[in-house]
Amino acid sequence: MASKMEMAEESSCTFCGKCDSTLEEHIRTQAHQSKVKSLFCHFCGLQLLSDSERMKHREESDHNKQMFKRHTFHPLLKLESTTTNITRVLTLRKLVCYLYYSNAFPYEVTLEHLKYYQSEISSLIEKHQWSSSAMVDSPILVLLEEDLRKILDCDTEYNSTRIDILKKIISLISLMKIIERESSDPYTDLYYHVQGWNQNFAKIIEDNCLDHD
Repeated sequence: MASKMEMAEESSCTFCGKCDSTLEEHIRTQAHQSKVKSLFCHFCGLQLLSDSERMKHREESDHNKQMFKRHTFHPLLKLESTTTNITRVLTLRKLVCYLYYSNAFPYEVTLEHLKYYQSEISSLIEKHQWSSSAMVDSPILVLLEEDLRKILDCDTEYNSTRIDILKKIISLISLMKIIERESSDPYTDLYYHVQGWNQNFAKIIEDNCLDHD
């Protein structure tokens, strides 16, 4: 007959550190799946078991080599263009690629969130034929900074990389705040697109149990 300790070990979740008699139900929850994904190193293809193990792994030289290799040789990072507008789009794609491989959130959640954002920005660049003729302030900066402050700005290592990259995206978009002389306000559509993006992101946060509050 199994002891109480053995029974507890059998019903405990290695990733979440919880003892639950209904372990089969627990492993199907979004909270458990999100935890497992956050402990997976996409650079090395290695599933880690705890936060301490993940921290130790990040300090290893092999991990750093794989991280450098992944960033350096990814196809998105090889794209180059002499056209200013195209260069801006490619720069945004590089940032998306980098954020895709961060451990801030489960990678497929972050990717879908930013793919949506990237496609909206890219389509608007093409629609308005943005150029470097003039620069103005845009509501997009207010919206993105609010997103950073309310959703991402917390004192956890998980979000530090993501916050840093989103700040770079804000800087990039500030370069794209171009107004054409024949248009009264080409940013109206952009404003509503970003509002929709923030609402979409909030739903992703809720659906994947990623709320830090």
